[in-house]
This record gives sequence, C-alpha cells and structure tokens, in this order.
Amino acid sequence: MVLSATIAFYSPSGFASEENNKEGSIVLQEYSHGDDISKKNLITIGEKVIFEINAYIDDFLGEPIINANAKITNTTANTMQVIYLIRFYDGAGNVVGATAMSSTLEPNKDVYYGSSLIRGKKEDFAKVTKYKIYACSYETLPKKD
Repeated sequence: MVLSATIAFYSPSGFASEENNKEGSIVLQEYSHGDDISKKNLITIGEKVIFEINAYIDDFLGEPIINANAKITNTTANTMQVIYLIRFYDGAGNVVGATAMSSTLEPNKDVYYGSSLIRGKKEDFAKVTKYKIYACSYETLPKKD
C-alpha cells in the first residue's frame, strides 16, 4: 500500500510552494556492479518539483549503505528551495535509517543529489519493509553570482 498527499500553496502574489508526504512498502535490493540503477525501487513524489529517489543497498568505501540518492527536477519558472527527508523502517516500526537534504534549484533545471547515503548494517537493511518520505519546495531568491 502506498499513501501519498500533495498540498500546493499559491498566494495572491503567485508565490508557489508544494508539500508532499508519501509512504509505502519496500524491499531493498542489493546493487551489483553493472546493475541498471534506474530499476532499483524508484520512488517518485511531487508535481511542480519532482523528486525521483532510487533506494537500494550498496557499498560505499567498503561500508554497507542504503543509497537514497535523488534526481530533483524543478518544472517551474521560479528558483525553488527543495527539501526531502526519507526514512526506512523494519516490520516492527523501528527506524533502520534516514537521510535529509536541502538545496536551491534554478528554474526549469534538474540536479542529481548523490549524497543521500545511510550507513548501517546490511542485515538491518535486509529487514526494511516500509519507507516514508516528506518533500517540499518553495519559491526563493535566485543564487547570487
């Protein structure tokens, strides 16, 4: 079962923001060299700013991790502050791992955020049965050059 909610806010001045929550069942797969990462538990959330998160078990410098990296696409004409938080749970409801990020994204651009690495024990990662995501975006000032 996957639960999802999207709330978009627009003030009379046209200020755009979006807030999303999503949760569902998941079985984390292990990555093997040469695997097509795009097929590893792709979780998508958002409408104006789209978060595409691949979640899988991997190895980083010899340490087991849950990789929860995301491609984030800003489909608006505004500079947006983007934030996401993802948590993974075992069958008893215990948090196995979590990560969060925040960044500024220029209009009609995308970015691959590759630093969402959750360290832990591979045997604990194998017990993951559920995820929860919070993602939001809101209009902000452009970055200064």
